[in-house]
Amino acid sequence: ATLRSRERLVDALSYHVASVRYSDDNGNKSKDDSRHSDLYLAKKKAMIENRDKCFQEAEDWESRLLGTTIPICHDADGKHGIEAGESGGYVGYAWKIKHCLHGLELASSLRFDTTLTSLDETSPQSSMLKGKETFHALGQLARSSSSEFSRSLLGCIHALQGQFTNAVSSMQKVLDACERRNSTSDNDGVVRCADFDSDEEIDIGSVERRTAVNMALCFTALGEVNTPVELLLHLLTTDTDSIDSASGRHVMPTSMLLSADSYEKEALCYESDVVKKKSVKCKLLWMLFHASSLAKDWATCLDSMEELNEMGLSYGNASFHRDIALVFALLQCRRASTAHDITTKIIRKMMSLAVLTPIGNEASQYESISMRILLILADLYNVDTCLIRDDFSKNKYYDATSSTSISFSPCECTKRAVENIDFISSSNNDMMKPPTINELRVTVLNDRGIALLMSGDSIGALGCFRDAVAMTASNPSISWLALPAYFNLSLLLLRDGRIEESCKSWLGARGHLPTLESAMQGNNLDLQKLRDIRLLAINRHGLLMARRNFSGDGMVLEQENVMEWVPPNLVGDELNEDDNHHYGVDVSQITALDVVLLRFAVSYAEKKAARVFRRNGGGVF
Repeated sequence: ATLRSRERLVDALSYHVASVRYSDDNGNKSKDDSRHSDLYLAKKKAMIENRDKCFQEAEDWESRLLGTTIPICHDADGKHGIEAGESGGYVGYAWKIKHCLHGLELASSLRFDTTLTSLDETSPQSSMLKGKETFHALGQLARSSSSEFSRSLLGCIHALQGQFTNAVSSMQKVLDACERRNSTSDNDGVVRCADFDSDEEIDIGSVERRTAVNMALCFTALGEVNTPVELLLHLLTTDTDSIDSASGRHVMPTSMLLSADSYEKEALCYESDVVKKKSVKCKLLWMLFHASSLAKDWATCLDSMEELNEMGLSYGNASFHRDIALVFALLQCRRASTAHDITTKIIRKMMSLAVLTPIGNEASQYESISMRILLILADLYNVDTCLIRDDFSKNKYYDATSSTSISFSPCECTKRAVENIDFISSSNNDMMKPPTINELRVTVLNDRGIALLMSGDSIGALGCFRDAVAMTASNPSISWLALPAYFNLSLLLLRDGRIEESCKSWLGARGHLPTLESAMQGNNLDLQKLRDIRLLAINRHGLLMARRNFSGDGMVLEQENVMEWVPPNLVGDELNEDDNHHYGVDVSQITALDVVLLRFAVSYAEKKAARVFRRNGGGVF
């Protein structure tokens, strides 16, 4: 019975490997050929059905051997079930492997959604029942001491369902088990089933690394920004040379802010072990860059990118991703000159690429859009370097090969960024969804408005700020960008002496415009409410500046007129920012503008209300 069960188990695994390899070899061909797609799906379905049939036969032979139809898995305390050693470490293998493979398929089919709290009820009934059965089986295995892999897999499924607290709890149990097994491991760090109550051979280091990375991603999704940095730094400062390439292939519940493109990921399967180890380290460094940027640990953020650039691994457009991420870190560390040198090199190199003009097929269009997005980022970061350095010279570079000149001035960079966004919007490609492209467009319009203003074109700047405000008003998904756009617009109108228009614009953004309009019509209650709002704004600003001066981080407003915008961190649909900023704008700047424009608003409303009173009173007499 044992031999027959093992034969059926080998057959099941053979069908599984065949279905996976068949998917890799034929999956892409079916996209453009409907007949090939139907044949591909039918063959793949047949392989999976044969696999599950072999698994069932293997389970039946195991049941005959053990005299029971109940899945065998002993509890952590060893009080229930049959110990693995009694049957040569082979108890319940078919049942266990089947559900682990089904768990992998379940994790691959789940979409990442922080609002999802259970298995997708919209799935077909059979798939939903199979998913719940698999989830229950993995829970049985996770409660036992016979499968650390099932605990890791269950944690990943929890994370993909948005249940990050449960995911962290499952992963913590894996780390605890690894800690207990450290005392029973061989010199090579491998635990044998005879040394512990498990039927798996476990590389403790690989399990710990995989689990720590997954925990870092879950903590990031929970909004905890410091713990992921500590976990990833621990991984990188330990024995990174022994990192197994499999540790970089776990189920990732969240996407990274910036990452290497698909070329690098695909190339991992065909490179030597040395390159694989370096590639896994690259993934960890990318994750550390993302986590440290969320934690605003700019020194660690810069160190991770500098180390990544020193490694020199490059596939496809990966080098552009790394360079742009390095520029981001340099700007946060206020090293604008170095960042400017890198951005100019990136722009020159990208502008010389023919890929910016797609041939017409889907692949070339995808690559063209990808490169244009990178070029937009490079242009925007170059503008930032110019603003920090207070350099608005019209420096140009002449490319003798193409006989064209490339300008690096803020106005030209933002103009080029607008043109690239227009190209992406008109391409009808699903690579960038409307909220993302609209968010990028508002950012570009704000930057272009500032660039035009610094060059003396206040009319052009005003138009850009108005377009940015209109876009945020018509797209609720990017409403968090409305306050910075209104701030720039209102400040420019105030500077140009259009104080009434500035007042209405800013109070509209702050939600006080209806009160102002009612007060102007002679409503005494709203006029008094407007006075109370003014008094509250004065007190808030005074208390804020007093607190900052008391803590030693105050500023002199005459020396720093406008503080830079600090983009807030988005965790799900919520903003995660410190007490010194509101939607990325410095709070002291907001309260200062509140005080200035509310003073004018009260005075203006009192005059308007008096005119209304005299006009109405004149009609009576």
